[in-house]
Amino acid sequence: MRPRITPRITPALTLLVLAPFLGEVTSTSTPLPTILMPQIGLFAMALYGGGALLIREVALRRGLGLHGLVLLAAAYGVFEEALLVGSWFAPAFFDTPAQAAYSWVWGTNVIEAVHLTLFH
Repeated sequence: MRPRITPRITPALTLLVLAPFLGEVTSTSTPLPTILMPQIGLFAMALYGGGALLIREVALRRGLGLHGLVLLAAAYGVFEEALLVGSWFAPAFFDTPAQAAYSWVWGTNVIEAVHLTLFH
């Protein structure tokens, strides 16, 4: 007898697999053939899918509405891009020296911080 996937697990698995595609491929940050490579795809699933699952579970268990969900997503964006990747603080993430020198406040690129927080 084949085990059935419970209705609660199916949306979670869908979110786990779909999150990297929405975050990386649709933004054109990572090409589709690259994200289909096992080592890249699994890492992206852990990073994006894990964050999305965590936000989903916290929102469901706490009964948060849309505002709470948006705040959790923004907090995840800050965690991932500022603390894990460090893109808020690194001029190397920009194409030209002019872009790297623009909008810096106390070692943080404000434009990049707002953009990446809203993106996530």
